[in-house]
Amino acid sequence: MHTDNGEEIPLEVTSKHLWEDDKYITVNSIQIDMEQGVGTNGQGENPVINLLVSKDGGFSFYSVGLAEIGKTGETNPTLYRCIWRSLGSARDWVFRIRITDPVKRVITGASADIKVSAN
Repeated sequence: MHTDNGEEIPLEVTSKHLWEDDKYITVNSIQIDMEQGVGTNGQGENPVINLLVSKDGGFSFYSVGLAEIGKTGETNPTLYRCIWRSLGSARDWVFRIRITDPVKRVITGASADIKVSAN
């Protein structure tokens, strides 16, 4: 059940700070691994996950885009990879994922390609 008295219950997961001695950190990509093919009829027919990022230590967030999780029965991992690329650089990152579609939500893993500057 993903509603409360008819109102949707969003899933939000917020990361810890990604910080390294006040050095600039470049995030080349982030991938969220999800159980796929969980779509339903209606609003959740083509469910998506939204990645929000904060480059100011979690004071403000903005969306960097949506990734499809997969319609019912569609489980092609190449087609439905939840990946975001070229996110930029900052000294203190915080990441948040958000799913509002009323579907099964199973996060199986996450990975990132990052580079920490020398100074």
